[in-house]
Amino acid sequence: MIASRTLSNNPVITASCKIIDRRYRIGIRNITRAVVPARVVLENCEPNQVDGVHLGHALQVIGHQGTSEASVQPGDSPSAFFDVVYDEMLEGRPYGKAFGLCYAAAVKLFAIPRGSYVLTLRVEGDGLQSRKQFGIYQDPRTQLLTMREVSQ
Repeated sequence: MIASRTLSNNPVITASCKIIDRRYRIGIRNITRAVVPARVVLENCEPNQVDGVHLGHALQVIGHQGTSEASVQPGDSPSAFFDVVYDEMLEGRPYGKAFGLCYAAAVKLFAIPRGSYVLTLRVEGDGLQSRKQFGIYQDPRTQLLTMREVSQ
């Protein structure tokens, strides 16, 4: 069911500088003939000994803070999208020493130190489950994060 990933840049303007909120997202497609309610859950993260990793938590539907479920229309293209990772940039460079996962529910700690991780995401919908793994990598030249599907 997990079909794609995208990157979006959303500017946030503070006192005298512009912090860019970069988000990595995945799209969900539905290969059945009926509309299916679905959610995306963080099933695993390696390494997972970090305080900001909350296994079993649902991720947020794009544009709907606190919402973990979306109706996925039938079709060959993704029709529902979920935020997975956000990272902040200031003047083209990483801002801070951490990034975060986009949980739908509020969590006390969500910051994860920059570095490499492998996320296993599980899509749940209509009694079915599908899993994909994505690698979070830090570019050694720019220090910016990137997210790519891990071939299994």
